[in-house]
Amino acid sequence: MANTKTWCGACDEECQDHPTMCTVCGETLTSPPASSQTTSSNSNSTAHAEPNDDIRMQQHLLSTVIMNSLQQRSNEGGTGTGNANAAAMMMNANTLAGDVWEVPTEEALDPTAGGGGTKGRPTSKDCIARIPRTVLDDNSAILHQVSIECVPPPNNSNTSSGMRREPLSADAIIGEFGRFPPYDITGKLVRADVDPGRMKGAVVYFDRGGSTFATKARLAHSNGAVAMIVGNNVPIWPYVMKDSKREAISVTIPVVMIKRSDGTKLKQLLSSKENENATVRCRLLAKRRGEDEGGCVVCRDRFAVGDTVMRLPFCSHCFHESCALYWLKSHNTCPFCRRELPTDDEEYERERRGANRTHATGGSELNGDGVRNNNDWETLLFG
Repeated sequence: MANTKTWCGACDEECQDHPTMCTVCGETLTSPPASSQTTSSNSNSTAHAEPNDDIRMQQHLLSTVIMNSLQQRSNEGGTGTGNANAAAMMMNANTLAGDVWEVPTEEALDPTAGGGGTKGRPTSKDCIARIPRTVLDDNSAILHQVSIECVPPPNNSNTSSGMRREPLSADAIIGEFGRFPPYDITGKLVRADVDPGRMKGAVVYFDRGGSTFATKARLAHSNGAVAMIVGNNVPIWPYVMKDSKREAISVTIPVVMIKRSDGTKLKQLLSSKENENATVRCRLLAKRRGEDEGGCVVCRDRFAVGDTVMRLPFCSHCFHESCALYWLKSHNTCPFCRRELPTDDEEYERERRGANRTHATGGSELNGDGVRNNNDWETLLFG
């Protein structure tokens, strides 16, 4: 079945790059407005019929074999001739499957190509070598999913018995410290900056920034909180909180992050006059991802214990190491969000610095604790 949720309300446009999330701002996709659906229907009226699941699987397997072959050729010093043949093979695979996606060019299929122009540049070899690799274990955040549900108190202004209002639901990302899933925890919801004396037995909300994640977690844990939620303050999503200095090894409560828009909604819920002096209940439900939930956006396979993954700087998006290397040898962007990475092209780097650009959409950046960095690649990437 074709994906019907392709509309980003924040960007006010369609996003076809991800099944559930806008790859520009991180918002959850919804069904397009009526006018947008009409336009999309007209523009797709001549498109091919969607291939069935069996054909999609055959195409995926063939494409995976081709990609692995290309990677092996690249590692052995292969050049563009074999890649041109592979491009023809992939075109035939797409034709057989009834796929209407554009076939990659020969240059895109050759990791040793790169250089200037509009065809893409490879990421700096030094940068690639220094991006951390992680072997996934049972506690890795990428293998788990967390849902949050905040239930407001009944609205007593409508009836004598009170009318139940709709709960606030959101997805979250677990931090790589604190308690690991599975867990199912419920408690009253309080804001750390508004009710610092009411943390005991509560799910405590913090805004990102001002102090490290570990400092926030230790504060919540020492005051008897049952869980901690951090609201992101930048549009980069997903983002995984870390404790690189191991300052929170004594923390035994769950630590999770929600995206910026959900954090805003949560604070609005707590600050509502209807909820003043009332208790908002919050439930955190964490479990292992299913077989068809989450995975590498390059190869579309799920992550598993024992896989080696690369987490890119700035955006923190994760990919299988082999998939990331295949992409970064011919592109200087994240495969998911297109966030820029450094190149070995000195002229291009001078132009980037002159334009004060550290991201595909421009602007300077925040570090993991919400502090604005300067615009030097070495400092931004590796401190």
